[in-house]
Amino acid sequence: MQRKPDQILYRSFARPLIGKQNEPRLCGVSISGGRIGVFFSREDLSAGLAGEQVDGVFGYDPQVAAQLMRSMILYADHGAK
Repeated sequence: MQRKPDQILYRSFARPLIGKQNEPRLCGVSISGGRIGVFFSREDLSAGLAGEQVDGVFGYDPQVAAQLMRSMILYADHGAK
C-alpha cells in the first residue's frame, strides 16, 4: 500500500479553520474482513483533483489531493486481487 504524503497541505482558505494539521482528515467505513469499503472526507478532494487553485474551497492542496486519491485507489486495487 502507498504511504501517505510527507506533508499534508490544505488550501489557504482552509488553513485558518483547520489550524496546524499534518494529517489527512479522511474517514472510512469498514466492510467484511475489516477492509475499508468507503473513504470520505469533509475536506474537498475534487477541486484539488481537477488541479484548480481557486479561493474559497475548504479542502486539500491539489498535489496532496492527488496523492491521497492515488493511495485510496491502490488500497482498493490491492484488495481486489
